[in-house]
Amino acid sequence: STAIHWLASVLGPDLVILSGGVATSGTFLLDDLNAALDQKLSFHHRPQLTVSASHQVMGAIGSGLSAWKLV
Repeated sequence: STAIHWLASVLGPDLVILSGGVATSGTFLLDDLNAALDQKLSFHHRPQLTVSASHQVMGAIGSGLSAWKLV
């Protein structure tokens, strides 16, 4: 929640998409993150938190894009 708090304070995004292992935890962790953000954010814009629908392939896509830059 600290990283999302910092992100919301500095950049003010409307939406934060969670991926990877965080995404597989389902609504349990999402509910805890929302509660922690409610406590930490005061006057900052509160981003909506959501889970990536394609969380299982994001690592492979990122690796492919990184490799493509080296070619």
